[in-house]
Amino acid sequence: MNAPPEPFVPPEHQGKLGHALIVAGFGTAEEHAEALAPLADGVPPLFEMRTPLPFPGLQRMLDEAAPVGILSYDKGLTYTDLNDDVIALLDEYVPRKTSPMSFCPTFHLGGAYTAVDEDATAFGGVREPMYVMSCSAVSPDPDVLIADTAWVRALWTELTPHAANVASYVNFVVEIEEDRVRRSYGPEKYDRLARVKVAYDPENVFHRNANIFPALAV
Repeated sequence: MNAPPEPFVPPEHQGKLGHALIVAGFGTAEEHAEALAPLADGVPPLFEMRTPLPFPGLQRMLDEAAPVGILSYDKGLTYTDLNDDVIALLDEYVPRKTSPMSFCPTFHLGGAYTAVDEDATAFGGVREPMYVMSCSAVSPDPDVLIADTAWVRALWTELTPHAANVASYVNFVVEIEEDRVRRSYGPEKYDRLARVKVAYDPENVFHRNANIFPALAV
């Protein structure tokens, strides 16, 4: 992503392209420092900020990256590992984006996420440690969005052979394709949700999303 024009970013680095690492810790300051200690053996960061913040602050951390009224286009993938091939493709493609707001947010799912039974909730995907990535074109300019939508599609196509699931998290599915929605949930979970849809929305009124068709309409 491009470094934002925020007070914690030195002026000489604002707007420059790079990689940002966000680590949220819910333990003590000492536990947080211990978790971050291995980073000292890596590439020195251009800048960093460590601060306590309330949980709503964490939830709103990326809000300014997608303000109300912004134009966007997403395609998502999941990976069991961010291997050298994936990293090489990101290094190759990210500098090609046009908008400074376009980026590839990547989330590691592990810990408590894996402690929930796969069939216990409607959340799509397996309950195994994984990385979820969104290739995101973001811009207030329609012409720039067109350019970065092509960038997203090209990057996504190159990344697909390395992915565990091309369906991904449903919030990262912009082009609603029934097959990708079904693959996002998995066939058994999708069929269960389709039966629930019959009970609560048999006419499929709520369909402007990653839509699950009522079972009777499938």
